[in-house]
Amino acid sequence: MRAVILAADRGAGLDPLTAEIPAALVPVLDRPVMAHTVGVLRRHGIEDIAVVVGHQPEAVRRYFGSGVSYVTEIPHGAAVVVDGHVLTDLDVTALLEAHAASGARETVCVKDGAECGIRVVGTEGAAGVRRHEVDCYCLALETPQLLRRGAFDLLEGRVDLPVSGDEVAAGLTLGEGSSLDGIAMIEPPVWIGADVEIGEHAVLRGPLVVGDGAAIGDGAQLRGSVILPGSAVPRETILVDGVAGIVDSLR
Repeated sequence: MRAVILAADRGAGLDPLTAEIPAALVPVLDRPVMAHTVGVLRRHGIEDIAVVVGHQPEAVRRYFGSGVSYVTEIPHGAAVVVDGHVLTDLDVTALLEAHAASGARETVCVKDGAECGIRVVGTEGAAGVRRHEVDCYCLALETPQLLRRGAFDLLEGRVDLPVSGDEVAAGLTLGEGSSLDGIAMIEPPVWIGADVEIGEHAVLRGPLVVGDGAAIGDGAQLRGSVILPGSAVPRETILVDGVAGIVDSLR
């Protein structure tokens, strides 16, 4: 079985975060949302993955290299088709079994009655479209608010996906090369990526996600926020319920 990931969409609701990348490359903790999906597919034995590119295709190619193939439209034939900006821990094996048992030409996944950006397209000759209710996690990251929600759901264990870093205390994960020396206070749940610089007297209150290579200035106070990889938070900054990022750092 082949998988097709739709990564052509800029994601206007995430602008300006998606000025230089497609929505599928927006980071969720330690990797782009689409990379989480690639991992899900491969853990279920699907290695033939085609990515439909459009907006900023070179950004996708730089990240994934030759590990996937690239097309500009959905190829013909049977495939699992996933929107690239959907965060999911889908049981792909169970979905394919349900599709095969139904005999339908197409199976559309729904969550709580609403389509969730995942479907199976069958071979020619079958007929009909079947709606399949899934009990997995499935969230389209279409706005900064939904990006925060997805990141916090992954942080707090509501999404069954692997994430890098060592859990140094309950609800506190620290990436390689990062240190908590000198901070004034930290209240989990907090995920801090690799090679993050945190200034003295910083206050970090969860839920909080700080991406790889970010720099938090002295005395900064952060709560309920997502700091995207490579971003710098100036000293004495107070950020509550926000998303901070540098567009160039996402490329």
